[in-house]
Amino acid sequence: MTIRSDLMFDQRSGFLVGFVNKDSWTFDTDREKVATHALVFYVVGVNSTLKMSVGYFGTTGATSDELLPLLWTAIGCLEECGWKVVASTSDKASPNQRLYQLHQVPGVSDVCFKAVNLHAPEREVFFISDAPHLIKTVRNNLESSGKNTRLLWKDGFKLLWSHISDVREADRARGLRMTKLENAHINLTPHSKMNVSLAAQVLSNRVGRVMQTYGKPEVQETAKFVLLMDRFFDCLNTRHLKEGERKLKPDLDAYTDVNDPRFQFLEDFLQYLEDWRTSVDNRNDQPYTRADRQKMFLTHQTYRGLVMTVRAFIGVTRFLLANGVSFILSNKFCQDPIEEHFGRHRAMKRTAENPSLYEFGHQENSILLQRQLALIITPRGNSRGAHHEPPQVDLSISPLKKKKNN
Repeated sequence: MTIRSDLMFDQRSGFLVGFVNKDSWTFDTDREKVATHALVFYVVGVNSTLKMSVGYFGTTGATSDELLPLLWTAIGCLEECGWKVVASTSDKASPNQRLYQLHQVPGVSDVCFKAVNLHAPEREVFFISDAPHLIKTVRNNLESSGKNTRLLWKDGFKLLWSHISDVREADRARGLRMTKLENAHINLTPHSKMNVSLAAQVLSNRVGRVMQTYGKPEVQETAKFVLLMDRFFDCLNTRHLKEGERKLKPDLDAYTDVNDPRFQFLEDFLQYLEDWRTSVDNRNDQPYTRADRQKMFLTHQTYRGLVMTVRAFIGVTRFLLANGVSFILSNKFCQDPIEEHFGRHRAMKRTAENPSLYEFGHQENSILLQRQLALIITPRGNSRGAHHEPPQVDLSISPLKKKKNN
């Protein structure tokens, strides 16, 4: 989270608070710099309502080498408290991706998605890239297709952003809304690119079906990709036990079986991506440079994020279901809770959204101490926010009788 670069004198400790605090880190080159970000480790219970931060650090941006000891220190603290750590979730930032690749065993896999738990060698820790962030980056890949930066191509067909915008224009022309597409979905701004809902509504079942039914033959590959991404996001975004039944989408059901058919779909989705990459590598209708072929496929970071997330999610879900967990909601492995946590910090500062590191620490303590009240409020950041049950208030106690005046 971005914080305000500022120094405050703490009367109790006698120190200036606001510098980069790397007391437990192995690198001291930035010790005298004023922090610009707060790095937070946050824990979420897979089969409980546990949600809380376990530590924060002031940084100016952390590298993978600096994150590595912090990650395992946090896991060690949780294991010592009796909590079993099974997965680590983060966004698709380059330091986070390189952090996971540091655990790669040569010759085992091209994408590292798990590692032996150093504090409990009988178990593994799975590495997951946040699914909402992946949806946004895939949408951004498609949005740049047809321009100078990218030209997605698979098996003789182009996947273009113009295919999506044509659906929007057809909606406007016929006057009958068949999709939810608006101008904000098509003409993206730096702010709208951060909105998960806009990305999910573009890569949705409704848009894909309209393209399949009414689109020309050249848009069918784009429609197929949109439908696959819709199912992928549903499989990794189950929120409630009855959500699939309520929305008539079985992909939103909770996971209760180690042989759930959605695991096979996710494997097929990875095979689709692998076939896509192979078709680009084998394209020989004319000479192409390596840079040209890279433009025909998803970015390397996006591809690795998708592969890592699918493999890790299948592994951790099957492990939990086979070891006594009755059901799994895949949204538990998204980082919406940390987005909400940052939203609470910004809300506590009211109009001044970014606190200093000193203020951030005080707010962390306030949120921890007032957790029961704070979690009733659903802040809005880059996530929709969870649906919290209202507090149960006992109204059976009658009020005290008014005292009589003597």
